[in-house]
Amino acid sequence: MTQDKKTTKRILLPPKKRPISLETSSIIPATELLLHDAKAIIGAELAHYRSKAVRGVTLDPKEARIVQGYLESLVKIQREEREVADAQDLSALSDVELMRLAKRVLNNNNNKTIDKNERSENESE
Repeated sequence: MTQDKKTTKRILLPPKKRPISLETSSIIPATELLLHDAKAIIGAELAHYRSKAVRGVTLDPKEARIVQGYLESLVKIQREEREVADAQDLSALSDVELMRLAKRVLNNNNNKTIDKNERSENESE
C-alpha cells in the first residue's frame, strides 16, 4: 500500500505578474505620508524594546545601538515635520505671496488634468 500512495513533490510557483515599467507608474507618495509611516514603524520597534526593558531584560550592545539609531531617526523625522509645518504656515504670507501660491497650485492642477486626459486618450486608441 505504501508504494501505491507515492507522494510526489510539487513545486508551487507564485502567479506571474506583469512587469512594472516606469512609464506607467507615476504615483509619488506624499512626504507627509512617508514620514507618518516611518514614525509608526519606529514607534512599534521602540515599543518592542521598551517592553523588553520593562520586563527586566537588559538590552545587549547590538540592541542598544539599534534603539539609538531609531531615536536618532525619530529626532530627524520630527525636525523635518517641524520644517514642513513652518513652511506651510500660510497665515504669515502676504496677500501677494498667497496669490502667487494659489496661481502655482492652479497651474499644477491644470497640468495634471491635461496629462490625465492625454493618457486616457492614448489608452483608448
